[in-house]
Amino acid sequence: MPTSEKRVGKLEEQLQRWGCKLDELVTEAEQFDASAKAEYHDHVENLRELHRTMALKVAQFRADGGEKWDGFLAGIESSWTELESAFQALKRPSKRHSIH
Repeated sequence: MPTSEKRVGKLEEQLQRWGCKLDELVTEAEQFDASAKAEYHDHVENLRELHRTMALKVAQFRADGGEKWDGFLAGIESSWTELESAFQALKRPSKRHSIH
């Protein structure tokens, strides 16, 4: 269990960093023109939903007492990859949007 506890702790730390990054992205979007801002906010909301889903999965794992590590890990791998990819994809378009 100590290894799984450490790995879950790292997942929680990354989720916290991504939560902060989401807040930064919303602030950055205020500089975009109206069209770009709307599109960007849609992407950020998608990220927020993925982030919430991952946070709920980690919280549920903790609430269950940290049992069934293998099942937990298998259940979050694809979601984690999707969230990570969404963050990476959002970074690229933000540089092309018009800024007032």
